[in-house]
Amino acid sequence: MADMKWYVLRTAGSKEKKAKDYLEKEIERFGLQDQVAQVLVPVKREIVTKNGKRLKDCFTLVMS
Repeated sequence: MADMKWYVLRTAGSKEKKAKDYLEKEIERFGLQDQVAQVLVPVKREIVTKNGKRLKDCFTLVMS
């Protein structure tokens, strides 16, 4: 586990969750749990106001 490396994937806009779900399924299907520790998608939580009501939404971070 000490020799694991970081990898960054670029996805199409707003497809981060779908890519994460796909990767996790493929990791399980091929039995690679001992080689892949985590699949992370960074998210930013923001409070949005609509029609005078406060709503809490999650938005993925846009890396530029």
